[in-house]
Amino acid sequence: MTFLAFPRRAVALMVSTVLAGTVLGLLAQHQNHPSTVTPLVDGSKNPALISDQTAIKIFVLSISEPPDATTEQLSRLKAKLLRVGLSDRDTATLIAHVTASHGQLVEYQAQGAVLAKRLQMVPDETTKRELVGVQMQIERLAASTYSSILAGVSPDGAAKLGNHISYIKTKIKIIPPPKM
Repeated sequence: MTFLAFPRRAVALMVSTVLAGTVLGLLAQHQNHPSTVTPLVDGSKNPALISDQTAIKIFVLSISEPPDATTEQLSRLKAKLLRVGLSDRDTATLIAHVTASHGQLVEYQAQGAVLAKRLQMVPDETTKRELVGVQMQIERLAASTYSSILAGVSPDGAAKLGNHISYIKTKIKIIPPPKM
């Protein structure tokens, strides 16, 4: 198993992923681990070694907001999207798709949190497989959401999103798990 290390804001994203409980438990035992270990893959040096799937998942999870998002939540989302440079129409399309998938994402994250807690208390292969299954569901949801976004935005918007995924890849570091 490998762990992904991200810059400041993306750390909060990883906390919300399915493996958060497991990752946080391991990191609590080894707090200095990410800063003292050489990454297996450093996206800033070798972005091609970071999968598009990983970058897409991080992107979709980081911009997910509920359909009934508050003005503050929408402002935060739009601020995250400023770097992408989408038109107002493409931004509205993207927001419609990420808010539509938010409920399912939250459900998967809740399932994952329960499984991660159970796995920490009583490690067993069945729970581990279930947790991996939920993680795969999140990955499929992120990929599906991103595909829907690409289908709905302009060609220029799709190109800008592709460039943004490439940018995200440069911010990812894959580190080995801590030695136990």
